[in-house]
Amino acid sequence: MYKRWLNKGNIGIQNNQFRYIFKVVKDRILFSGYSFSDTFKYIKGMYYSSKYILPLIYEENLMQKYYEFELPMYFFHGIYDNLVSYELAYEYYEKIKAPKKEFFTFYLSEHSPQVEEAEKFTKEVFYLLDKLENNAENIRDKNAGKYCN
Repeated sequence: MYKRWLNKGNIGIQNNQFRYIFKVVKDRILFSGYSFSDTFKYIKGMYYSSKYILPLIYEENLMQKYYEFELPMYFFHGIYDNLVSYELAYEYYEKIKAPKKEFFTFYLSEHSPQVEEAEKFTKEVFYLLDKLENNAENIRDKNAGKYCN
């Protein structure tokens, strides 16, 4: 019911879900790094997620059930997201306990900042990867002779 309401109102992804899906498929077809099989599997995965996973997510209150993690947690969130409330996502981010966590806000996006603000999204991902790599280097440097005879 919720999903039908969202789709009917074109809410959640650039105010036009069809345009979003078309762009994703078109970009995957035109990019030489993806085969036709990869694109087909991606679409199949989207279908599977919407049919089997989303109903389970709608039934759970993740904020009450999952808030302690042993892995770093990174949120990439569009401020106009009508599918996942920006305010609730940020509230959840503040509540969780994780070794590292960061919240990236996208001011021109709804549910898909990787499409709606692709350039900024890519910069943020590379920033994060660089930060993680530098931290890994520092950890390696600190432990450099620790395990040697």
